[in-house]
Amino acid sequence: PTEEEQKGIKHYLIDFVSPDERYSVADYKQDAKKAIKEILKKGKVPIVVGGTGLYIDSLIYEIEYPNIEFDEGLKVLYEKAKEIDPEAIKKISENDKKRILRILEIYHATGKNKTEQEKESRKNEVEYEYKIYALKWDRQELYERINKRVDIMIEQGLIDEVKEIYQKY
Repeated sequence: PTEEEQKGIKHYLIDFVSPDERYSVADYKQDAKKAIKEILKKGKVPIVVGGTGLYIDSLIYEIEYPNIEFDEGLKVLYEKAKEIDPEAIKKISENDKKRILRILEIYHATGKNKTEQEKESRKNEVEYEYKIYALKWDRQELYERINKRVDIMIEQGLIDEVKEIYQKY
């Protein structure tokens, strides 16, 4: 959201991580829960907007994704991940370093593969009540809206912003 769009309602977890910092689902979950508690203390209703299903799932299903680092070639890591969790690897490209590492991180931190970890985590009691709302758009209309939004972002300086971030980091 633009600064104008954010006026009047406090927004959380926007523009607070540097592009050169690693920020994982585990980090997000910790920060989001902190923000949710702060909002609830104010007597307000938190609204979690956007993101991917993985991030939303980490909140509502209490899925745990611990942080661990690995230093090996991507092909070797992909093969290890394939052995550990053949179900999860089906959805992942051989070049998707982030998701390959996630499979390995979860296994090495918990002793369970990602698929097992997610199934078990979903059994955990959720800390608060929630409702999920999703917008369903006609595919053509959705793409038109996305294209229009990208055009507006470019008009507002997106390319220069990206060049600046690229040069700085």
